[in-house]
Amino acid sequence: MASTVTGAYAGVPLARRAGFGTKRAVALAVLAATIVAGIGLGRQPLSWDEAVSVSAARHRLPDLAALLRHTDAPLGAYYLGLHGWLAFGRLLRLPPTEAWVRLPSLVAAVVAVGCTVAFAARYVGAPAAAVAGVLLAVHPTFAFYAQDARPYALATAATAGATLLYVRALDRPVPRRLAGYAIVAVAAVYLHLFAALVLLAHAVVAVRRARPAGRWLVTGSVVVVACAPLVVVSAGQTAEVSWIPPVTVGATASVLDHLYGGPPVLAALLAVLVAALATRRAPALRRTPHLRHVRALRPHWPSRGRNRLVRP
Repeated sequence: MASTVTGAYAGVPLARRAGFGTKRAVALAVLAATIVAGIGLGRQPLSWDEAVSVSAARHRLPDLAALLRHTDAPLGAYYLGLHGWLAFGRLLRLPPTEAWVRLPSLVAAVVAVGCTVAFAARYVGAPAAAVAGVLLAVHPTFAFYAQDARPYALATAATAGATLLYVRALDRPVPRRLAGYAIVAVAAVYLHLFAALVLLAHAVVAVRRARPAGRWLVTGSVVVVACAPLVVVSAGQTAEVSWIPPVTVGATASVLDHLYGGPPVLAALLAVLVAALATRRAPALRRTPHLRHVRALRPHWPSRGRNRLVRP
């Protein structure tokens, strides 16, 4: 979150006065995500998993419901959405090409990048948030799933959106914001059960910070009750994921190697994280961007009172 000063610059973020605000940061990262994910969207034929998605989405709704009672219940929301997307394509007389089938994933990836930038800008400023969004957009794994007719990009978008709505609701927990958060949070879980881990982190923070507690308790209860049917049904369909190896040090290292591009890249990211955490311990004035504005106003600040530097 950018710093503000009083006087002629009262309430105006320093990054915004420099001409680079959150809207431009979001636009830059969204443009990068659109270009990266859009190149070659329909070039590759459908993979086996994508073909399964299309096959399930082409079922009539009663047949799809019968299928989900026996298998792939955690993917039911995506299959239902893809069913509607294919029906919309038929209405427009568009053939179900690879690009058309994957287009929802591309749009979801772009939304995920935009929400990530908007969230990051609240805490590290628009320039750093733009860098974070572009790095996410060009990440190979993220770009892969942005062109994959599976629910992962949509679940990422819903999770990022729920997190953004969550921090906004913490600032001002009015019923409209709480309801918006609850709806998106439930959608995230129905798109992928692992989204519940993010909601658990939200709950931990809410216990410590959220006020009034009664409103947040109702919101959390609604989310839990709404997600309970999916959890119950999915608990009886574990055979579909029996191929996943048990959690071991070797398996965890293999996943990290796949996600981050090898030990050197992971080590570099950890070094950046450590440096960022160390920087947060610096004095507030030293971390303030565009210090020329601060120095210009410093002689006019009294030692005490309302006109001193404000850091939300």
